[in-house]
Amino acid sequence: MKLETLWCVIDPTPMSEIGDVFFGATPERLAHIITGMSMVRSRAHLVGSLSVYTTSEEARADAETRLAKRDGGQ
Repeated sequence: MKLETLWCVIDPTPMSEIGDVFFGATPERLAHIITGMSMVRSRAHLVGSLSVYTTSEEARADAETRLAKRDGGQ
């Protein structure tokens, strides 16, 4: 089974919305994203917060949880 899309979630900033922290990427694009994040010092912390899922439902749930925690919810 070949995965065409991987679903990614990163920690939100104070201004983030769902589309900023939850996105789909091909495996190749994800490799470029990770490489780019780790090379830019100001974004290196995002690599540590990156979670990758095989389903959009799991990823969206994680993104919504992270946004709720940022906003003081559980």
